[in-house]
Amino acid sequence: MKLEHLRAFRRHRDLAEGRTPGPERVATFATGTPVANSLGEMWVMQKFLRPDLLADAGVDGIDAWGRCSPAPPPQWR
Repeated sequence: MKLEHLRAFRRHRDLAEGRTPGPERVATFATGTPVANSLGEMWVMQKFLRPDLLADAGVDGIDAWGRCSPAPPPQWR
């Protein structure tokens, strides 16, 4: 809802200043280090970047996300 308000505000401001509203610019930065640090950090990144994928998979929290991990191979047990 807030994003829609900000988009409308920018559009009205651009039109009032005589500019043609252009495409939005979005930048998202991610690093590979959360994978090395912990699975919890990986979940946070996934929740931020693609919450729709988590919702489609039925993963509503970090505990449910951790249960989706495959079992370790027998030689690791």
